[in-house]
Amino acid sequence: MKKRIYVEAGNCIISVREKRHFTIDYVSVIAKVFTRFLYKTENGLKAFSADNLYRIYRTFDVSSE
Repeated sequence: MKKRIYVEAGNCIISVREKRHFTIDYVSVIAKVFTRFLYKTENGLKAFSADNLYRIYRTFDVSSE
């Protein structure tokens, strides 16, 4: 079952990633997370730690606030 927080976070990640024309593979390499993990995170299928979320957002050079 998808939790709302994971779905909303995933939607934000997809939105920012697409605006910057980044691929899932590119973000995965820069953020040092598995591609499969990022895919599942974007689709609200995977829980994530604050550390992983921070590394993903750092890839986009945006604030996590």
